[in-house]
Amino acid sequence: LAVPPEKPVNISCWSKNMKDLTCTWAPGTEGETFLHTNYTLKYKLRWYGRDNTCQEYHTAGPYSCHIPKDLALFTPYEIWVEASNRLGVAVSDVVMLDILDVVTTDPPSDVHVSRVGDLEDQLSVRWSSPPALKDFLFQAKYQIQYRVEDSSEWKVVDDVGNQTSCRLAGLRPGTVYFVQVRCNPFGIYGSKRAGIWSDWSNPTAASTPRS
Repeated sequence: LAVPPEKPVNISCWSKNMKDLTCTWAPGTEGETFLHTNYTLKYKLRWYGRDNTCQEYHTAGPYSCHIPKDLALFTPYEIWVEASNRLGVAVSDVVMLDILDVVTTDPPSDVHVSRVGDLEDQLSVRWSSPPALKDFLFQAKYQIQYRVEDSSEWKVVDDVGNQTSCRLAGLRPGTVYFVQVRCNPFGIYGSKRAGIWSDWSNPTAASTPRS
């Protein structure tokens, strides 16, 4: 049965290093109809902008679009998605967002894991904050996860805060550990939102001393 499209739902957006914006959405409660449906993401500055149309689709999956540049900071955007097929058009609810509230970053760089002298149950982890955000005023939260070489189960260290080093304790002696770090750049220019976690850094390996 051919029917008009349903209104798109669940619009979600993020900005990589405050330079771009990627948005995803879902095609409505019933999913795709039997007719080919086109999706168009539109956006405008809230109070005085004209409608703009996103051009780069499918960059982050089937229902996604990427706006690569020319975005304003400190001003909210209205964003919505239009679904159309030959029987009609459906428009999503409008999402309001400020780029500063949806920033994510590259993973932390220069992750080093080393022994703490002869302490057989500890390793020291150091890293640098994401290079693209070095010049911006923000706080960062970091998270570490680590696992032993022969396990796929990661343990997460949540309470690292905004420091760029951490000591792992309670480890097994004479064991290789893989360690990853990720960053949440909350509080950019005073934003009150929680921020979005980066991807994890590539795993870095080190071994504890034998007992």
